Amino acid sequence: MKAMIVNRFGDFGLYFAILLIFSFFKTLDFCTLNAISYYLNDIYLNFFDLYSLNLQEFICCFFFLAVIGKSAQLGFHT
Repeated sequence: MKAMIVNRFGDFGLYFAILLIFSFFKTLDFCTLNAISYYLNDIYLNFFDLYSLNLQEFICCFFFLAVIGKSAQLGFHT
């Protein structure tokens, strides 16, 4: 039962990362994303005007959440 719950954290991370990629870059093609990622490196997300995070770093954090959630490793083991 715990594995199913932890696996949902991984699903959430993967789905949200894909949603962010498609909403900002309008494509899911890896060749296109690789070509335009250098030029779009200066997009920042502001949270309540207190904290600013690079969009690509934010997406990578959700991919990391997906990886550790799907493998039930770091931070989710009990």
